[in-house]
Amino acid sequence: MTDFDRLLESKINEKMSPILKEIGELKLLISNTTKKEYLSANEVRDVYGISRSTLSRLANKGKVTKHYLGGKTLYSPMEISAIINP
Repeated sequence: MTDFDRLLESKINEKMSPILKEIGELKLLISNTTKKEYLSANEVRDVYGISRSTLSRLANKGKVTKHYLGGKTLYSPMEISAIINP
């Protein structure tokens, strides 16, 4: 990979970061529109860009509540949003 390629990749990543954040916010809006009260860990990752380990750490610190339903662990999008966008 050349210096030009690295520079180009860096610039693309800089420009994409806010776009990806906005996409995550739009996904949340869509999920709220369908009245989805809880999200799985994978949905939290997709919507907010939070890794499973970060989500687990937030839950262990008591910053988000784990909800259990049918053997699945679910999270409130409102709690996650409050942490991401204080």
